[in-house]
Order: sequence, then structure tokens, then C-alpha cells
Amino acid sequence: MGVREGEKERWEEEKERWEEEKERWRKRRRGGRKIRRGGRKRRRGGRKRRRGGRKRRGEVEEEEKERWEEEKERGGREGRWREEKGRWEEEEKERWGEDKEMWEEEKERWEEEKERKKLVSGWRRLRRLLTCTTRHNPSQKSFSPQPVPMVSYPSPPAPFSTHSSPHSSSHSSPHSSPEPPARPTPPFDVLDIKEYRKIPRLYRLGDGTFGCVDLVLYKGQILAMKTHKGIIAKDLAKEVNYYLHLDGAGGAPRIHAVCLQSYAVLMDYTGVTYDKYLKIATPKEKLKSLIKIAESLCEIHEKHIIHNDLKVNNITITFQGEEPELHLIDFGMATAPGTAVRRGDGCYWMAPDFEYGEAASSFSDIYSFGSLVYEVGKTIPDSPLRDCLYMVVEMTQVEDPTFRDSLEEVIPTLYSFLTIAD
Repeated sequence: MGVREGEKERWEEEKERWEEEKERWRKRRRGGRKIRRGGRKRRRGGRKRRRGGRKRRGEVEEEEKERWEEEKERGGREGRWREEKGRWEEEEKERWGEDKEMWEEEKERWEEEKERKKLVSGWRRLRRLLTCTTRHNPSQKSFSPQPVPMVSYPSPPAPFSTHSSPHSSSHSSPHSSPEPPARPTPPFDVLDIKEYRKIPRLYRLGDGTFGCVDLVLYKGQILAMKTHKGIIAKDLAKEVNYYLHLDGAGGAPRIHAVCLQSYAVLMDYTGVTYDKYLKIATPKEKLKSLIKIAESLCEIHEKHIIHNDLKVNNITITFQGEEPELHLIDFGMATAPGTAVRRGDGCYWMAPDFEYGEAASSFSDIYSFGSLVYEVGKTIPDSPLRDCLYMVVEMTQVEDPTFRDSLEEVIPTLYSFLTIAD
């Protein structure tokens, strides 16, 4: 059986070879017929073409072999080209990644150098300006900014009366027109755009969506200049009036100058923000700062003003004596009691009463104070003081405003925690 199967396979191979040879000769005959048909019209020329067109079997195989070698070589070149292309793309990709990392490092280094130069140039400018201000007074060795005294509005004039007064002068005539009452001068400077642009900027304290704050030098004093964005003159006037009405209550800064054209307000510089102080303060110092914030909030409520935006970034701190002094700033959302306020999205520190447009009250600020106490409690390690602060959070952050404890009840509770903080 094995021998017959081997003969059968050999016979199949001979048969396939014979079929290929037959097909090749058939193609040659088809080509010869075409030449003969053309040779019928011109027999002599056709015979010559037919005889010249005939090729031997070996020549045909050689041509086919050469053609196959060319195709193989062309395919090899294309394959090598594809390999070279892939290798080049990988190398370029790696080189691009290295260049990108190098560019990122250069960008970070450039940003750090820019901030450093900005800070150095600002302090050099400050030192040069302070030198210019103290040059006229050689006895003054150091510069200490003094606050500008606040000038109160004059009392309004008495209403004009047509009846003659017995104390009036003899030369006054009943037919003479009365003089118009003098307009009260504001207790701050009103700047135009040219004077605003001439104010030297020392350092950018902060920049946000609704404005920016710069440290400036104005009339020999270091002040903070807040430039508002996206507000109208009515809102700016309302905020300035609240600052004037507070007159420093609750540590609020005092106004020194206003530029209505650029919506800028120059006020006292009240130090760094409260969140930076929490990073270096001890638990007892943090508790004392909360007590001072609650007392400052009481002073503002006594002036019949609701802050409505009490959070870590709106509290600043200065170190003038042994104890730090805390200031409540940014009264852009402040209102009078009973004014409807709408809470924005993501303002978790604001009372939930504002979600439905309810009126502002002192209890809405108490809810924000509870949120502030919770933020301070997270910075204190696990201790009895931390549990006591969370108890204050439960006292103040209640959904119903009527069930929230007042500041008069919260402040003595915070004072009682001082023994635990020791």
C-alpha cells in the first residue's frame, strides 16, 4: 500500500507539471495566431514578424525568472522601507518625548525664575520708594506706615426758611436767593484714571474671577488695592458704604482712595490670609483665633451688617503686638438684615437658607462660622479639643435657623475649651 501511494503522489505531480506546460504552450499559440492574422494582410512582413517573435522555451523561462527576481527585489525594498519608516517613527517619537520633558523642565525653571525676579524687583522698588520718602527727613531711620485719619461727613445744613431771623445781618434782603448747601466731601480720595495708573504696584497678592489685589505704595503708606471685575458702579458704591459704616469694626480695613473708572479701591493692608496662619499655629492659638473671629463677627452684627461670605480666604491676620489681630475682609456680598440672598453653586460654607432666596440674618453668618470651625478642626490632630470643636459645629450648622445657637452662646463655650487646649 505504501508503494502505490508513493506512485500515486508522483503521478499527481507529473500531471500538474504537464498541465502547467500545456497552459504555457497554449498561451504561446494564442500569441502566434495574432501574429498570423496580422500577417495575412502583409504576408511577407508578417512572416518575418512571426519568425522573429518566436522564442525558445529556455528564453521564455529566463525572462519569467528575471521578472520574478525583479518583483522579489521590489518587494524586499518595500519591506525594508516599511521597517526603516517604523524605526524612524519610533526614534522620532522617543526624541519628541525627551524634548517635551526637557521643555516642561525649562518652562518650570522659567516660571520659578520669573516669580523670583518679580518678588526681588518688587522689594527693590519698595526699598527705593521708601528711601525717597524718608530722604527729606534724615532723623527718621525706619518707615512705619500710619493710617490716614478718617474724616466724618459734615452735618447737613438747616432747611431754608423764608421768615427773617432776628440774628440775621442788617444787609440781608428777603428777596436775595439762598446759597446752595455745600456737598459733603467723602472721607477718601477720588482718583481719575491717570492717577490710578501712576500708583506704583509692588506685588500681586491675589488674582481671581471677580478681581485682583495688589500691594501698592500710596502717599507713603503700604496699602492693598482691590480692582473689581464684572461689577457695576452701584455694587462698588454699596461695598464702599459698608466699609465706611463699619469704620474698622471687626477688623475691617478702612478706605483711602477710590477710582470709579477702573472700579478700584485702596484700603488698609491687613496681612496674610487665615489659611496660611493655620499651617504654623498651635491648637491653642487656633482656638484663640476662632474666639477673636466670633467677637469680630459680633461687632459687625452690631453695625447691622451681615457678611454672607465668611470663609478662610476672607479672613486675614496681622502681627503688630504680642497677640495677632484678625480682620474680616471682602464685603462684596454683605447686606443689611432682612435682604434676600441667593447662594451660588459650590458655596458649601453659606447657609442653606439662601438656596431658596430667604432673607439674610445673623444666623446665616453663624452657619458659616460653624463651617469655619470645622475647617480648623480638621487641622488639629485627634484630641479632646478637636471633639469639642466638632460639638460647636453641631450647635451652629443646623438646617433650621431658629435652632442655631447665637454667638453670645458660642463664645463662652469656646472660652471654656482653653483649659482643654493647655
